[in-house]
Amino acid sequence: MGGTFLSNRSYIAEEVYIPFADYEWETPLTQDVFVALSIELFDACEKSLGKNVWYSDERFRLFREKIETLETEDQKNNAFNLFCSIGIPEELPDLALILYFENTILLFLNEYDAALGEVFADLVIKFIDKYNMNYRMTSDYRILPLLTSEIQKIYSCIASECGPHKDLKALWTDFEEAYGALLRNNQKDADCKIPLTKCCMYLEAVAADLGGVKRAEGFASAVKTFEQAGRFPHKGSIRKSIENLYGLASDYPGIRHAGTPASKIRELDLRDVSHIGLLFFIWAGYMHSFCTKA
Repeated sequence: MGGTFLSNRSYIAEEVYIPFADYEWETPLTQDVFVALSIELFDACEKSLGKNVWYSDERFRLFREKIETLETEDQKNNAFNLFCSIGIPEELPDLALILYFENTILLFLNEYDAALGEVFADLVIKFIDKYNMNYRMTSDYRILPLLTSEIQKIYSCIASECGPHKDLKALWTDFEEAYGALLRNNQKDADCKIPLTKCCMYLEAVAADLGGVKRAEGFASAVKTFEQAGRFPHKGSIRKSIENLYGLASDYPGIRHAGTPASKIRELDLRDVSHIGLLFFIWAGYMHSFCTKA
């Protein structure tokens, strides 16, 4: 995986704007389409950078003054060239560009011809794929971060073999949504707890469903079933390692239970979610591998 929208910003015009303008539309694009693009871009700048770019940025002031006077037959091309001349500020964070693309797609879908939104979304998807960026677009046009390749591989392995356990996919989707929301929010302790809760629930489901016990019987019972069936190579150590990891979700306040406040050393951060979350899925994949051999 390699890149972000911001690190590839110099290719946005070539990969998204130009194909969008040159697309064979049934009805020619008018200048208001590019005004809408500019509004969304500068709104993203304003919200992210904390200043009123809409009025204070010299580039947009000139753009607005010029575009409002376009009355020639080439107004579409002139408006497009003016829009592309705005550029994207280097200090703009990736999240702002993500919201810009999402909001633009929804604006076109809801307030213009739906085809505008669909074509724009398709171009953004191709842009993401071509430059191997760490994102994907959902069916409802949300741009979510890709998880680490290790997690993706583990899930792919489980998903291809889980048979009747189709609800695992729903639990995985819940985690993806929570992880994506975490990156969009302030990444505070409370935000970090939610995706870790989803990781824990996924591991619970694998342990119970594939271990042959009811989920209501509890996680410890499910893991003991694995050990008693001879699936672990050593008595106690593997089971305790899994139970200790699960213990984090039980004992850290607010992940699965009220927990023990006195045990908390510091608040959670994104690093914890990315790496500890991976451990949950690694153990889930490990336990599942023995089920497929049993």
